Amino acid sequence: MSPEASQTAPRLLGLTGGIGSGKSTAARWFSELGLPTLSADELGHRLLQPGHPAVGEIVSTFGPDVVEASGAVNRVRLGSLVFSDAQALQRLNEITHPRIAQLVEEESARLALERPDRWVVLEAALLLEARWSTFCEQIWVVESPPEVVIERLRARNGFTAEQAQARLDAQLSNEARRVQALVVLQNDSTLERFHAQWYAAVRKHLKPLDSHRSQSDPGLKRS
Repeated sequence: MSPEASQTAPRLLGLTGGIGSGKSTAARWFSELGLPTLSADELGHRLLQPGHPAVGEIVSTFGPDVVEASGAVNRVRLGSLVFSDAQALQRLNEITHPRIAQLVEEESARLALERPDRWVVLEAALLLEARWSTFCEQIWVVESPPEVVIERLRARNGFTAEQAQARLDAQLSNEARRVQALVVLQNDSTLERFHAQWYAAVRKHLKPLDSHRSQSDPGLKRS
């Protein structure tokens, strides 16, 4: 990378954790602090919209039943096929992950222009599995105990215990993520404690972040 390019390239903070861990809550706090935030899940949703080239590949691979009358991919139907079949999940990832990586590069470059320090947060459950972590300067992991996550998914998503466990089994373990992390945040008790950990890590690892703002804690906002 040329010196000129390095001065404008985004500095990505990769934020990851398993489904139901609380990473989206941490992403919201980053956004409230003023950092542009990308969601790999939301970028992936773009690929499932009518007319996107990925839809044709998905239909060719998984059949026409995964597509609604509008031409969009039905995520629930597709999920029921891939989260219980490792080979099917791998085929889906081969279709979607390279396209999401391209969107991450494009969108992070655009968002980096919003801040002098060029920090952009990338929230991605599969940050490590998909190797999007190679784009990142820092990796932060949010952890919750599996039994807590299963209860959250049952309450929030209406999953059965078996469906929740299948989602967990399709992802890396907390232990596998932890060894690659600069920061590990434990979301295993109260929201206040989770927020306190997050803000302490911000002050330690992103010190220049508040240089143009008040140095006080931005506070805990509940949605």
